[in-house]
Amino acid sequence: MLLENKCAIVTGASRGIGKAIAVSLARAGANVALFATDEGKLKAVADEIAPLGRKVFLRSVDLRKTEAVKEAIEAAGSPWAASTSSSTTPGSRATSSSSA
Repeated sequence: MLLENKCAIVTGASRGIGKAIAVSLARAGANVALFATDEGKLKAVADEIAPLGRKVFLRSVDLRKTEAVKEAIEAAGSPWAASTSSSTTPGSRATSSSSA
């Protein structure tokens, strides 16, 4: 896969073009961090990506707030530190899949 073991951050990932980009990146092998304001819709996108075997991190974040974005990016790094574990931080969800 072209993006195997790469990580991508996708903003506006809960719908429309952002969602399509997130799913396409996951299909190409990337692990994805999904950022948008609607956590419910982000969870639906994460559920769509999970069967692809990609790691998914999601965070409801207001992209107009610089500090919130910085915190979200920092938090997104931690779930991917170990290749077979999953992590959860307040207001976010990470899923992990590994093939044995």
